[in-house]
Amino acid sequence: MKFARRAEGIKSARTVFKRAREDTRSRFHVFVAAALMEYYCSKDKNIAFRIFELGLKKFGNDPEYVLCYIDYLSHLNEDNNTRVLFERVLSSGNLEPEKSVEIWNRFLEFESNIGDLASIVKVEKRRSSVLEQIKEFEGKETAQLVDRYKFLDLYPCTPAELKSIGYHDVAKSVKSSASSSFLHPLSSALDVEDDAANGIPRPDFSQMIPFKPKEVHFPCHQLQHTFAHCFLLQLVFMGHSHPSPW
Repeated sequence: MKFARRAEGIKSARTVFKRAREDTRSRFHVFVAAALMEYYCSKDKNIAFRIFELGLKKFGNDPEYVLCYIDYLSHLNEDNNTRVLFERVLSSGNLEPEKSVEIWNRFLEFESNIGDLASIVKVEKRRSSVLEQIKEFEGKETAQLVDRYKFLDLYPCTPAELKSIGYHDVAKSVKSSASSSFLHPLSSALDVEDDAANGIPRPDFSQMIPFKPKEVHFPCHQLQHTFAHCFLLQLVFMGHSHPSPW
């Protein structure tokens, strides 16, 4: 589809998209690529919006597609439409609780950025009611508050404090339930801690010294002396290994 646009223009790419969306083997990537192509190349956000809406009817139960749609609306700074999309997806019942965790986290992050305290608390309560249905989040109410104050990979507590309140397990459960494209920011740091807990030795990289090879030139007479010394040692060794019968 992208090649058709580059080679023959946007109309040819739209024809390819029409054929691709009717193919049963196509997934949500076709809709995301077509919508972004219309937005960046045709400069028409209305067409991109209609394509995302068309894909939402087919892939409304796929959290990855929903997150792509959310990212697009957030890029446009469409606060009202983004909030409406969150409400539509999370209240539709198409998503299982395990699949909706990352979307709830994004909803909370969205309200934390542009909403007030009342809207943040409201979303937190709704998210908590959903997380109660998941076994991995039982008894982790305090750990859920961390997401309100974190920013990217900055957390309000130390790693030891996060583990003490159960945030370690919460992050691991999110990592296992999400795809590779949407991993929890803390999951990479947890892998290192898990290696240490399992007894896997890890070197202290702070003590490493960079290797700087140096080229050493030996004089010719020194090399001859070294070879002669090695030859004498070899003769002595052979004499000890095979003593003379005399």
